[in-house]
This record gives sequence, structure tokens and C-alpha cells, in this order.
Amino acid sequence: MNGETRPTKLGIIGAGGVGSATAYAATLRGSASEIVLYDIDGKRAHAEALDIAHGSMFAHEATSSAEANSKPSKTPT
Repeated sequence: MNGETRPTKLGIIGAGGVGSATAYAATLRGSASEIVLYDIDGKRAHAEALDIAHGSMFAHEATSSAEANSKPSKTPT
């Protein structure tokens, strides 16, 4: 290794208690340079990502973001 670090992206599916706790712990440990929460409820995922971003001011510098999963569309049979 030459001492360079590559940017890493960690995707966490689910912004409930376990998902948000995992994202927070990964932020504190510096596990990734970008952490993305995916949840079917986009507003909750976004709120959790903001909470982590605000709480990580004194931790490892990582970008937190959120995305909503869309429900699968039903095809007519």
C-alpha cells in the first residue's frame, strides 16, 4: 500500500432502529467516506441521515445521505 485511501460508499437498507444505529456506528468508526440509508419511507431515511450528519460533527468526516426505495409496481395479469 502506498498510503492512499480510496473513497468508500456504504449502503444500509432500512432506516429503522437497526439501520440507523448501524449508520451511526459506521460514522463514528470511520468505516466509509459516504454512508447512504435506503428505506421505503424516504422522509424517515432523510431525517435519520440528517440526525447522523448533525451528530457526527466531532467524529470521522463522512457524508450521510438518504434515498427512498420505491414499491415494486404491480403488472396487470
